[in-house]
Amino acid sequence: MILGVALLVETPVWSGENSLQKAKELNQEVMRLYQQSQYAEAIPAAERVLTIREKHLEPKHPATAAPLNSLSALYNNKGAYDKAEPRLRRSLAIKEKAMGPNHHDTTTSLNNLAVLYAA
Repeated sequence: MILGVALLVETPVWSGENSLQKAKELNQEVMRLYQQSQYAEAIPAAERVLTIREKHLEPKHPATAAPLNSLSALYNNKGAYDKAEPRLRRSLAIKEKAMGPNHHDTTTSLNNLAVLYAA
């Protein structure tokens, strides 16, 4: 009599940690591409960083604010203000809730929003 069959699927024990490390590496690539003014090439990598952090941390985690800022800056530099603004507003909201309205990171995002509106 066969009682059951166990299927083993190999998954890394630290898959979330590995993914967050991958996000960190991708973020470094985003920064390198940004510094080289390769905005179009940096956007997919920045989107991937955001996706990984949202999946493994949660959408409103403070660490999701950084890739949102990056995406906003990339879109801003491409002149795609309609894509930059919602990402920057979301980043600002996350920072206000996590760090408070007077924190340096929050006020920097607020300043970035003003620069975006000026553009």
